[in-house]
Amino acid sequence: MKLGYISCTAVLGMMLIATGCASTENSLAANDPGFDESANTTETDTSNAVPQEDPFTGYDITQKGEPFSALEKAITKILNGEESSLFNEQTAGMLNGVSIMVDGTTVVDFKNLSDQLGALSTAEKGQLAQELNTAVFQFEQVSKVYYQFDGSFIDWCHWLEIVEEPVTRGMWESSNASAITSIMIVSDLIGSSRSLLRSP
Repeated sequence: MKLGYISCTAVLGMMLIATGCASTENSLAANDPGFDESANTTETDTSNAVPQEDPFTGYDITQKGEPFSALEKAITKILNGEESSLFNEQTAGMLNGVSIMVDGTTVVDFKNLSDQLGALSTAEKGQLAQELNTAVFQFEQVSKVYYQFDGSFIDWCHWLEIVEEPVTRGMWESSNASAITSIMIVSDLIGSSRSLLRSP
């Protein structure tokens, strides 16, 4: 045991001495007038570095796509409360504009109407999505849609507490099919209940 202890101490001592020698050597080299510190500096090669893209926050409808007047009229009716029980006179005039790109990507840009509508319940969020998406996807040229607050898609998503992704036609059609199925099931259940109540 004692021999082992001495051996460990010796090894540690040699390591400390080696470290001290290295430090002394570096110190002497630094004081040498002919010492070039830059020669020992490792430079990072950034020539092949992949540039970082800024995170997507939204579209500027004045620079992206073309005006989509037909859809703008449909959205305006909803905001005015003409075809909605959720929107009302307080949300009238809260549309900045609508644009559509060559690939069918559509942008509906609102003024920030979160104060007018407040915090929505889950049912109200579903109603809002249904009303807007029905208006948007009635136009066959639309492939997907971004809703925004004053150019910010992120703000819209945060307000509704939804995933930051556009609504695609496929998503809308799928949700519609699910909703229709649910309605049919509920209707069947109501019909069955009525039949049971009428039976002697």
